[in-house]
Amino acid sequence: MAGFTGIAVGVAYHSLKPVVEFMTFNFSMQHLGKYFKQSAKGLEQQIAREAKFYGSLIRRRWTTVLGDIKRVIDGNAKESKETKQKMTQSRSDMMIRRNMVNESSTCKIFKSWTLCRCSIVISTHP
Repeated sequence: MAGFTGIAVGVAYHSLKPVVEFMTFNFSMQHLGKYFKQSAKGLEQQIAREAKFYGSLIRRRWTTVLGDIKRVIDGNAKESKETKQKMTQSRSDMMIRRNMVNESSTCKIFKSWTLCRCSIVISTHP
């Protein structure tokens, strides 16, 4: 930069009007653009790898590996009982029982097919 400035000052002594344009900001923006593009590409590849890994975990049939875990929780949300049961009920039985439990105002049922098929929360509050 100093060389171009010196040439412009020397030419100005000879009654000419030089125009000096410094492009450093433009070059730095181009460099930052390449840096951001490269970072975004790496992040995209990492997300694709993780999505493939977690997708394979989700698609796996965990209900065949694990039995049912039944948790009964009292009103203070403390776990009072945890037992492991075999998978003897079919999904239609679970749907019928879920509808019967949901009609009651003191019981709520939460279903999760990944680790446990059925969790019943019994609360003392209305």
